[in-house]
Amino acid sequence: MRMRPLGRSGLMVSVVGIGCNAFGSRVDEAGTKEVVHAAVDAGVTLFDTADTYGTGASEVLLGRALGARRGDVVLATKGGMDMGGANGPDWGARASRRYLRRALEASLTRLGTDYVDLYQLHTPDRVTPVEETLSVMDDFVREGKVRYAGCSNFTAWELVDADWTARTAGTTAFVSAQNEYSLYNRAAEAELVPACEALDVGLLPYFPLAYGLLTGKYARGQAAPEGSRLAADNQAARLANADWDRVEALEAYARDRGRSMLEVAIGGLAAQPAVASVIAGVTRVEQVHANVAAAEWEPTDDDLEALDATRRPPSAGPIRRSRLGRRRDVGSVTTMAAETADVRSRFPVDDDALSALHARAFGTRGSTTSSWSRRLARHSIAWVGAFDGPRLVGFVHAVGDGGAHAFLLDTVVDPSWQRRGIGLAIVDRIQDDVAAAGVTWLHVDFEPHLAGFYAACGFRDTSAGLMRLGQPAAF
Repeated sequence: MRMRPLGRSGLMVSVVGIGCNAFGSRVDEAGTKEVVHAAVDAGVTLFDTADTYGTGASEVLLGRALGARRGDVVLATKGGMDMGGANGPDWGARASRRYLRRALEASLTRLGTDYVDLYQLHTPDRVTPVEETLSVMDDFVREGKVRYAGCSNFTAWELVDADWTARTAGTTAFVSAQNEYSLYNRAAEAELVPACEALDVGLLPYFPLAYGLLTGKYARGQAAPEGSRLAADNQAARLANADWDRVEALEAYARDRGRSMLEVAIGGLAAQPAVASVIAGVTRVEQVHANVAAAEWEPTDDDLEALDATRRPPSAGPIRRSRLGRRRDVGSVTTMAAETADVRSRFPVDDDALSALHARAFGTRGSTTSSWSRRLARHSIAWVGAFDGPRLVGFVHAVGDGGAHAFLLDTVVDPSWQRRGIGLAIVDRIQDDVAAAGVTWLHVDFEPHLAGFYAACGFRDTSAGLMRLGQPAAF
């Protein structure tokens, strides 16, 4: 079993994790013990549960099943959702100091342990300021009850906001983000994945098999196999409304490589940027072994490029409420593929110059030309570069399938700097890096809220996403 660090932490996790949401509901105590021990024997270390799973039953059965093997695993749980009054009245403030402390203490009791390796805020709280949430998480870490903190179901901007808040306050920051993500539903790639990459936050995808659509069990126009998940009455709409073009494209991809759908769904997802571990729910020992075997497939660069070619326009994602009460459709994407292709066709890329520029800005973190080129091939990218005669040299501004991302020169500039005010040293560094590369024109997806930032760096808006490098603005 391959192991990876979870984000920028020293917490190592297995590439495949066990989602424990069925424990205590669809899986009894004996079945839970069999699954857990089979997983540990197979090298799986990450077990993910939550206080709401079975209203606490999942934590109870998981704790009992682990027993003396507790110290051999990474135990992750979540709090911050409605427990139906089990943690006392919450008045909707479930990420508050009062509520989270009650939730954690109750989880530790159910799990039969005095600490958890990863404690995750299950969903954003529209009432409690994120400063308070991070402060109590920091208390948990200092008390030894929590090793690392993470979040779940955060949008990209909420993750960035939480990270900036923790950094400026000097408190514990989230090292992980757990969100729905699969090769069927790739909406996370629009904004969340680039944010995780920039912040070095480990992404823990849930529903990697898209409710079973990527297991190979289901087909267009056919009834679900008896006893399967999508055969249930409450799942009929999911099967009827499935995007079969998307599923069949992945089936063809797997068939061409002599791979199973499970290998593509798990191994292919594990190879995506920022992904630390793929969390898949299981109910039987056979599923544990199948998932572990599927993760052994490591796609090549060519495999990844072909896998991206199977992508279709993202399906509409769920409407989520941020903690500020705004509404946003996380599946809404404005692609920049066409304009990117136009720029690339008119200005051939100088890979050596691109790699050198990247290394100059990032130092030891610079990517090699091959890995950088692979990233370019795997995303629709708006270029930031120098129009030097017939040659285009430079960075990417927006990584992912669309939308504007506040990452100028990738991680050289943190989007939170716009809020804090940009220091002259930062501006000088960017100015020097860009000027040293001979950049005179920039092709960007212009963001009005960063106008002051661009001006401070000396970039002047001209038209249609083109910006000319001038003199830095005075502060």
